[in-house]
Amino acid sequence: GIIKPQDVATAIIAAIGQDHPMIFDLQANGPGFVLCRLTPTYLQHHINKFMQTGKLPKPRSDPITCVVDFSSPNIAKEMHA
Repeated sequence: GIIKPQDVATAIIAAIGQDHPMIFDLQANGPGFVLCRLTPTYLQHHINKFMQTGKLPKPRSDPITCVVDFSSPNIAKEMHA
C-alpha cells in the first residue's frame, strides 16, 4: 500500500529512538519532515576536535546509497512556506 510521508517520518523517529547519543528532540512536522537537534555534548566534542586538528571527523560507517525521487519541482515558488 501507499505510505504517507508523515508515517515514514514517524517510523524514522521510532527507529532512531529516544536514547541516541547525538540526536534529541525528534519531531515529525508538516508533510513528513523530520526535525531534530544535535546534543550540545556531541557538538562541543566535534567542534573542539576540529579546532585542535583543523580536520573534520570521518564517518564511522561504510557509505550507503540512498535514492531520493523529487519529481516536478516548481522552481517558481519557495520550497517551504
